[in-house]
Amino acid sequence: MKMFLELQIQRLKENFFIAECVLSVLYLIGTCLRLINNKQKVFDFYAQVHRTTRSKALKGLVEPFIKNNLALCWVNNTPPDLESAKKLIGFGKIQVFGAPSDCNKGVIFVKFSETFKILATCFNLNELMKQYYIVLEPSWSGYCDRDILFFTQFSDPVFILAAEQDDYRFLQSLNSNVVPVDRGPCDWVNPSLSAPYVDEPKTYDIVMNSNWGKEKRHYVFFEALKKIKKPLKVALIGMPWRGRSIDDVKQLAAYYNLQHQLTYFECIPFEEVMKINAQSKIAVLMSLKEGSNRAIAEALFCNTPGIVLTTHVGGINKNITPETGVHSNETDLAQNIVQLLNNSEKFKTRDWALANISCDVSTRMVEELIQKEAQKESASANIKIAVRTNAPEQCVANIQDRKSLRGYNESLASYFLRL
Repeated sequence: MKMFLELQIQRLKENFFIAECVLSVLYLIGTCLRLINNKQKVFDFYAQVHRTTRSKALKGLVEPFIKNNLALCWVNNTPPDLESAKKLIGFGKIQVFGAPSDCNKGVIFVKFSETFKILATCFNLNELMKQYYIVLEPSWSGYCDRDILFFTQFSDPVFILAAEQDDYRFLQSLNSNVVPVDRGPCDWVNPSLSAPYVDEPKTYDIVMNSNWGKEKRHYVFFEALKKIKKPLKVALIGMPWRGRSIDDVKQLAAYYNLQHQLTYFECIPFEEVMKINAQSKIAVLMSLKEGSNRAIAEALFCNTPGIVLTTHVGGINKNITPETGVHSNETDLAQNIVQLLNNSEKFKTRDWALANISCDVSTRMVEELIQKEAQKESASANIKIAVRTNAPEQCVANIQDRKSLRGYNESLASYFLRL
């Protein structure tokens, strides 16, 4: 009974109609606050609506106010945390991938949305941007966020990875200095890490690589498995998340009587993740919203096609094509799993991934885009970026490039604000 009630509560929380009703109320509250000219509060309510709603109409109602009041995001009163900043620079979340020279600016990538606030409060950005172009990689879809919009105040271009279609549209519609880039965290896989495993025998039918959190919606997957009459061999890869552990998922599996079909892997090395991906016929993603899911992208490099829900919001959607897998609604999920399993050998997803979303392809794409902007300032600009990969964390792919950029990374602390 307890598990039944927990699942009903989760379904209610995920119900789109209820969510849109709540967001409509937030919109009305924000609109009422406009009557007393409380612009900061209005912005917060409208931004929450914009980030969360799936309704184009509701986004259309709040966008004019947001676009006309971007300056509300330009002041960040968060106290600077230089100790945290020191831990992030260099070979971490704030990292140099292109060295500056007398003729050219360098390139810095900044990973994760929570890092943007540290960048804004700890660095002298005007000085930093004299030497470097900044590329931001947000961690979650929904870019109407103060920590992102803070960067619209500068005259220099700021590049923002935006693999999710509506995030790209929103940034482009601002007509500001920010330059959206059709890339996301799912587009920087290093193919060499999966290469040793691509010929592994397919010992698992399905792999689900996620964390154990509720947002990953294991119950949707388990309900589909329950409908499939033939027992399947499933690999579940995960890690503890927001108070949820592997035991919670095992209890959920027991509720659906699926224990005998599942093999669990927790906190395993990245190389082992790739091996299990290669040993699986298909991969699944059950979440409703993310940034740009890397697990499915990693599976594609292992010749493992993927299933993503039609209701999913995130950058991985653009990587699910007829060559790489299928989108499915929840009602037909079991049927689509069986169909994809029966046809999995026909897919050559690695070939598509190598041509479209490898770390080499994405690096050159960003390099060309920055080069185009740089040549607006100087026709002789020649931007060069070391190949960047998420493997699984942000790093320079080539060891020699890492060594050559070490000094530039170490010098980032010289751009800290003097307190």
